[in-house]
Amino acid sequence: MHRENWILNKLKISIVIFTLVACNQPQKKLPVYGRKQMNDKGIDVDHTISKFSFINQSNRLVTQKDFEGKVYITDFFFTTCKTICPKMTTQLSRVQQELKGEDYRILSHTVNPSYDSSSVLLDYSKEMKADLSNWDFVTGNAQKIYKQAASYQVVAIEDTTQPIPFVHSEYLILIDKHSRVRGMYDGTDEIEVDKLINDTKWLIKQ
Repeated sequence: MHRENWILNKLKISIVIFTLVACNQPQKKLPVYGRKQMNDKGIDVDHTISKFSFINQSNRLVTQKDFEGKVYITDFFFTTCKTICPKMTTQLSRVQQELKGEDYRILSHTVNPSYDSSSVLLDYSKEMKADLSNWDFVTGNAQKIYKQAASYQVVAIEDTTQPIPFVHSEYLILIDKHSRVRGMYDGTDEIEVDKLINDTKWLIKQ
């Protein structure tokens, strides 16, 4: 009887150790999105985000330098959108709650800059209960914003043939400390956003 108990206890310990080890194994390496680029030495390097300069909700200039060496999540939206945009912003607020205390940032670009001024973005951020300590809502030149979207490997355009003339991706895009796109997640899908949260935690530690 004592021997059986000893064997059972050893088996339980082994299961616990195996579970702990498995849970702490590094997850599968995240892909790098975008075609490789040739640098000035003729060497192929990973695609990186284009330099940018926009104005945020506090009327402050925001550039890529503010994000150097940082993991960040980015998306495209507009404040008068009544379909996917509120869902995406709500999910990003949940990301903030889940990643509280982590070293990362969020960058949201309006695709309707002619209406979405700094003050409009500030009102929107308050309405959506966004924590602005690490979240910027930015506006600027429309064509530069649309070009920036392409740099992130997503679409953002104005299409005046449509009832709602702004077309943009529903993806939340994960960027690493080297300005590379490492993940795209449907910002209207909670399961996808859960994966974004986990991948962001992992990427921060790299």
